[in-house]
Amino acid sequence: MSDKERLDRWEALHDQPKSIFGWPGWLDVKKPRNEGPLLSHIAQRTTLLVSLCDQNGVNLESLQLRIIIWKGRPTEDVTCTLEASDNNWTCISRMDFWSNSPHMNADWRSIPGLPPQVGETHYHRFKENKAIGAHSFKPIGNLRAAINFDAEPRSFRDILRLIEIEWNIAGATELPLPERQRGLNV
Repeated sequence: MSDKERLDRWEALHDQPKSIFGWPGWLDVKKPRNEGPLLSHIAQRTTLLVSLCDQNGVNLESLQLRIIIWKGRPTEDVTCTLEASDNNWTCISRMDFWSNSPHMNADWRSIPGLPPQVGETHYHRFKENKAIGAHSFKPIGNLRAAINFDAEPRSFRDILRLIEIEWNIAGATELPLPERQRGLNV
């Protein structure tokens, strides 16, 4: 499959109406082999891996939603990715909330309206990254281009609303909250 065909396929998956396929639960992330020992609960990550389906309820086996949080800090450094698969899962769009650092847009001069830097909460939209080219998408690592959100989310439910709207995933607002968020009125 050519890069153009792959990007066009990913764009169709990204843009089509989707909904949740099944109801996942939060799971602890196994520590990667190349990281040092995680000795603290606060340093553990947990993820919600969500299968998606099309308008007819057919499972989209080559598309998934992943939300990753720090177990002890569920309202800091939240990462949400929309991932497509050919041979490997590849992030095709990403949302970062309350991260520890801004994102630098190395290709800002080549995309009209793309700022050189965005804040700690930002959105790696498919559209801008497709305009950069296939090299913007990697199985591991960050997408090259990002924009700021119009407004900062105030809660985890706000994040789920953004996922539902931006990635066209009906029912995303009904996904389970992380354990430490469940008692909050959000």
